[in-house]
Amino acid sequence: MKKTAFAVFILFIFCFCGAFAFAQTENQEEKLLQETLSLSQKVKEFEKTIGIQPSNIFSVTAKEKPGQSLLCLWVHNFKDVLSSPIMVVSIKFESGAEKIPPIKNFGVFGQNSQLYSYYFRILNAYADPDLPITVEFAKEKNYRKVMTIIHEDMHLAPILGEEEFVTPLADIAALKFFENIGDDENAQKMKEEIIYFRQVSQEINIIIKKVQEIFKRDLPFSEERKEIQKIICLYPSYAKMFDSKSRDQGTEIFFEALINHDFRYFGYYERVIGLYEKIGDLKILISLFGKNAFSGENGKKYFIECHDKNSDSTYYRPDYDKYLDDLEKKYGLSGQE
Repeated sequence: MKKTAFAVFILFIFCFCGAFAFAQTENQEEKLLQETLSLSQKVKEFEKTIGIQPSNIFSVTAKEKPGQSLLCLWVHNFKDVLSSPIMVVSIKFESGAEKIPPIKNFGVFGQNSQLYSYYFRILNAYADPDLPITVEFAKEKNYRKVMTIIHEDMHLAPILGEEEFVTPLADIAALKFFENIGDDENAQKMKEEIIYFRQVSQEINIIIKKVQEIFKRDLPFSEERKEIQKIICLYPSYAKMFDSKSRDQGTEIFFEALINHDFRYFGYYERVIGLYEKIGDLKILISLFGKNAFSGENGKKYFIECHDKNSDSTYYRPDYDKYLDDLEKKYGLSGQE
């Protein structure tokens, strides 16, 4: 009888401790959510001072509205890293759902899979005005949270070129936010991020040209992939990024899609940061990349004609290189390396 009573007592203590630990975790998560909500509100007030109209994204917590994750599938032409992607497929699913398996298990391209390169990623933060602050997002470092809040608000603004210009502009804005509130530690983190991404930008602009030359040699698939990897390994900053994103991608068929994806984010990063250093006014810089930059009569000269070899059709896209060339000339940056 005494043994039974002791066992019941031990079970009671175990259950009580478990319940207490769970309650503590709940309280810590609620505190994190509220702290992140307060941070988001401060960031959005700052955005108004630099010409960004804040959206409703990250304006409530997951306690009020359930979060959703996003599966993005980047589909690109095989043996090509320069052209635009064929398509970008986005699928929402409930956050906390079972992890999406590697894309190699999807079988979505059937017998035509060798005609395309594809890269996938899962996002818990993306440009959706209804997206709440989740516990996972609240656990991020403050400098990453601020980068993300501004980045997604810029998408919803919108800023010209989407990722091409949003990425560097949001990073500069995050740095200015921390400097504005006197947060030296996170301002330093942002400076380090910007230095790293500038190096990635320089490297990926060289890499895409060298990889395109490899494709012209019409090598066997396995040899071609080895040659591409050799090129990437010569550039340590981008190699670090490439390796981290390569996990769970399946076969090496993702190379073209991933390199093109990363070029979209970082191809113009160095040039935009250079413009900021020359202009010195973030609000003016952001206005140069507003949604009206390519509109009207003046905007027509910045469109180029493209031919889609898959559908035998013609389309027009903005010529970001020409637009940046003209801005660099205007602000005295032309001819710089």
